Amino acid sequence: MNQMVPFAPIFINVLCIVLSFLNACFLGYIWFENRKSQIQEIYQKKEIQNYIEFSAGAFIYVFAQAVILISNSFPVNLLFHRIQHVGLALGVIAFIRLPRHIFGIEKENRVLKAILIGIVMAMTPVFFTDWFLLPTEHQLGWVIQGKPGPVYWILIGILMGVFVYNIIRTLIFAIAKYAQDKHFRMNEKSFIAGSLFLLVMNIIAIIKLNVPDTLPFLENSSTSIGLSGFSLIITVILTYRYGLTFKSLSQKQEELLHVREHVEKEYEDILSTIVEILEKDDLYTAGHSRRVMQISMEIAKKMELNNSIIDKIQITGILHDIGKLGVSKLVLNKPGKLTDDEFLQIKRHSELGFDIVSTYKPLYEIATYVKAHHEKLNGEGYPDRLVDEKIPGIAKIIAVADVYDALSSKRPYREALSQEKCLQIMDQMAGNREIEKNILAKLAKIIPYLKLED
Repeated sequence: MNQMVPFAPIFINVLCIVLSFLNACFLGYIWFENRKSQIQEIYQKKEIQNYIEFSAGAFIYVFAQAVILISNSFPVNLLFHRIQHVGLALGVIAFIRLPRHIFGIEKENRVLKAILIGIVMAMTPVFFTDWFLLPTEHQLGWVIQGKPGPVYWILIGILMGVFVYNIIRTLIFAIAKYAQDKHFRMNEKSFIAGSLFLLVMNIIAIIKLNVPDTLPFLENSSTSIGLSGFSLIITVILTYRYGLTFKSLSQKQEELLHVREHVEKEYEDILSTIVEILEKDDLYTAGHSRRVMQISMEIAKKMELNNSIIDKIQITGILHDIGKLGVSKLVLNKPGKLTDDEFLQIKRHSELGFDIVSTYKPLYEIATYVKAHHEKLNGEGYPDRLVDEKIPGIAKIIAVADVYDALSSKRPYREALSQEKCLQIMDQMAGNREIEKNILAKLAKIIPYLKLED
């Protein structure tokens, strides 16, 4: 049975549990957030993964230590004494892997690293055997634990040897990195500081095994403090680094977004002006592009599409016939029936529109819709003879709006058709799989409420 354990070691270990738990929560949050592009610029994925592994090992160790301190059952103490060393091994494995990701080391002895990790992992099952801890009561500080078995000090020596080796390896990496960059990054500084703190606390733990009266206030607590202290140093620095960098990234993103919106708005205004010039030259389609834009947007709203798609439809609608800039005015304004050659010139406007709009890379997607707005579901459209699902959904909506406005507008060779006649003709087109029937159904519902610009 344990002696009457003073308040100090219990308080220290409980505090270590709380710190380890909070640290694990923070690292878990960063792990999930790391998938977002802005966070990836702050942390390396492997770096956070290794910190989580170390944090898990630290939590296992300090939790087991707290149980041992408050338990009066030797079997419970023995079990958690074994579990402690599992946490210690997990922390050492994480510690082996961390320096490469912290210092960005390209060349390292991966074979040796794999061997060290393999040795530590192979030791873990031995912790639960009598070879490691005998089921015999052994007083250690304020508590009763298992008596060290035949291989106890060998395995502890291996763990400490691997740990010290990695401390030395860390310092070598740090010196090399400083010689190259002439400074340490924040995560490098925190890792070095945390590692040295952990080393000091483990040295104290070893000294206390041989000289029990040394630093009595750290009885049964020094390793817990070392592990939790390392985690705390890392967490504090990462939090500070996260805050500063994320704030900086957010500001840059806001600035870039503002600049991009400004540039896109100016570009859209330029294209809209070009469309207006085009429609002044095309006597019989004045206002056509704006009406197609309005009809398409109303269809999209009736389809309950999201705002980002409606925005794309708005831009595509206003620009869908911009390729007519490359078509002869005489052909555009010809009052009679077009010849085959003249019709081929008209058909080229969708490809010309793609060429014009795609010159501005942010509108490349819009350019693909402009190109496809004369495609038909049955594959008889132009320019690429796309069929069914190969035609973008936005292009299908524009096509329906385009046909309706063409039918309902006055042409040199006929008067404007009534709404009923337009829908009758378009219903036949849907039956021939020239346009999408579902989109036509949405158009039919909104027609009575349409208020179009002239």
